[in-house]
Amino acid sequence: MMSTVTSKVLRLILPMAGMAIAGLIVFVLFIWMSLGDSSIKKRPFEKEVWMNGTNESQMLFPRQGMADHLIAEETLRGMGKKEVLEMLGKPAFDNIRWSDNETFALVYKLGPERGFMSVDSEWLAIQFGKDEKVTHYGIITD
Repeated sequence: MMSTVTSKVLRLILPMAGMAIAGLIVFVLFIWMSLGDSSIKKRPFEKEVWMNGTNESQMLFPRQGMADHLIAEETLRGMGKKEVLEMLGKPAFDNIRWSDNETFALVYKLGPERGFMSVDSEWLAIQFGKDEKVTHYGIITD
C-alpha cells in the first residue's frame, strides 16, 4: 500500500519538477542572452572596413565596434563637417528629425540593436554647432 501511494506521488511530482527545471534553464538563458552581444568589442576606426558598411548576410557589423571606439576616444568632437564626411563617407540620412526635439545632421547605420531580441537598428548620429564643428554624437536606436 505504501508503494502505491509513493508511486502516485512520484507520478505527480516528477513532471512538475521537470517543468520547473526546464523553466529555470530557459529563464537563465534568457537573462544571459539579453545582457547583449559581448562579441562586439571596441575596435579602432578603419576607413575601408567602415565604407564597406555592414554585411547582414554574414551577421558582421564592424561599424558598431568602431562607433564605440569613436565615442570612447571622442575622435569626432570638434571636427568639421567636411572632415567627418571625408572620414565616414555618405550618411544614410542627413538633416533628419529623429524625435520631437532632436534633429541630427548626419546619421550612419551601424547594424541591428545589440541584445538577444533586437528589433531595432543602431545608428551613429552626429550634431554640429553653428560653426559646423561636431558638438554631440552617439549611438541611437530607431
